[in-house]
Amino acid sequence: MQQHLQEFLSQIEQAYWIEKTNTKPFNILIIGKTGVGKSTLVNALFGKQLSATGVGLPVTKTIAEYHQEGFPITVYDTPGLEIFAEVNQDIKQSVSDLIADGYQKNQEKRIDIVWYCIHARASRYEKNENDWLEEIAKQGIPIILVLTQTFSSKNSDFLAYLKTRNLPVKEIVRIMAKPYQITEDFVVPAHGLDDLVKVTANLLDDSRRKTLISNQIVDVDLQAQEAHRYVDSYIDNLASIVDPLLFSEQLTELLGTTSVILNVAIDKSIVSVVFNFIKKIISELFKNILSNDILSSVANLADPTNIVKSYIKIIRLVADVYIDVLTTKKKAEKENKNISEDELIQVTEEKLNKQLQEHHLDDNIEVR
Repeated sequence: MQQHLQEFLSQIEQAYWIEKTNTKPFNILIIGKTGVGKSTLVNALFGKQLSATGVGLPVTKTIAEYHQEGFPITVYDTPGLEIFAEVNQDIKQSVSDLIADGYQKNQEKRIDIVWYCIHARASRYEKNENDWLEEIAKQGIPIILVLTQTFSSKNSDFLAYLKTRNLPVKEIVRIMAKPYQITEDFVVPAHGLDDLVKVTANLLDDSRRKTLISNQIVDVDLQAQEAHRYVDSYIDNLASIVDPLLFSEQLTELLGTTSVILNVAIDKSIVSVVFNFIKKIISELFKNILSNDILSSVANLADPTNIVKSYIKIIRLVADVYIDVLTTKKKAEKENKNISEDELIQVTEEKLNKQLQEHHLDDNIEVR
């Protein structure tokens, strides 16, 4: 075999770091009174990347910036928003200036979304709050009204009231960012964070949507869906520019980028499994025709135009299996379960065989 596993692995890692480097920043402006649960919300969504105990960099006297080097999400917080009185005029002006600066001076700091947080059990939403949100909305920033510390994910009287108002917000989302102890025997489970991510993602352009979904930690399935969405788009483009000579380059680009979307570092054991079944499926599909070099095997067919459909199917099959295996691995880790390399191989074989049947490429193939 002329192309070795290490070369294949290096190509995926290169694609991974190119995608990482080109990740667009995502900036959140979070507004709400002290005690509403803003820090809890941010940490629950993004883990320890943005610590509640960290000291925010003061942007102005009334806005703090929370950011960590190498992490593409920045949170701007408005502390001290207790009453809508004269003291808060400075906050309003600072917010307006922050939004304007992002559009006019530095696109990297452009505010992409506003989460306006209200304590659900306070059940208060006043006219001056609504007036301010209307001012923000006029600056072109989508706003999500977040009802924090909700005991139930079901409708409430306060939510019903808010829905009767013509609010300048895109959506109202109810959350409990972390489990809430009511009594010794009763705990309200966390809920709503996945809804907040989905609603927010749907308001973003593709690049920032990808940044948010990749770096949130509450919904692995959403990351997998986004990875499959990327693969679909990539395959659609391939249909018009198929070049079998670029087989390895295109495949490794797909695998590297989907690793970033799933926020998983390149795992040599998984890549090894993928590499082996690529060799196997190609040899099964085109035996006695191909060379032993995976880089040129598809290109060396006597008439490449006759295998375009199979070529695209192979690309999709490999990408789909890779995403499914990484998703399985992530879910196991999230549940603090260890998954061995042998188990990964078994999972890959099972998912590969399922994909083979769905794509009608061949009978069952083992990768061991």
